[in-house]
Amino acid sequence: MRKIFILLASLFMTMACAVPVPGRSLYAYTAPSPTSDTAMPLATSVTINVLQCIVTATNLNLRKGPSTNAMVDIVLNSGDVVTIDQNTPAQGNWQRVFYGDLAGWINTNYCR
Repeated sequence: MRKIFILLASLFMTMACAVPVPGRSLYAYTAPSPTSDTAMPLATSVTINVLQCIVTATNLNLRKGPSTNAMVDIVLNSGDVVTIDQNTPAQGNWQRVFYGDLAGWINTNYCR
């Protein structure tokens, strides 16, 4: 019985110490203010060049490679907008593009 009393008393004391004080959060953390040594400058503007083209063909195959022999992932429709992959050089009239979450190759003769 004495052990239960001691256990309950210590539990009560632990809970009593965890009661928040008005105006202060029990779990509050205040980060130190940055000094001029640690403060990072904020970017004022960022310019991103995104090149896109609009499909002009009724049906344009988005292919896995820059060839008419490459497998077709999907068929794009006239008016669909693709984003040009600027990190991959064109191969003749073929350009790697992104369409949604897909990446593939199109013949740029059918895109403006």
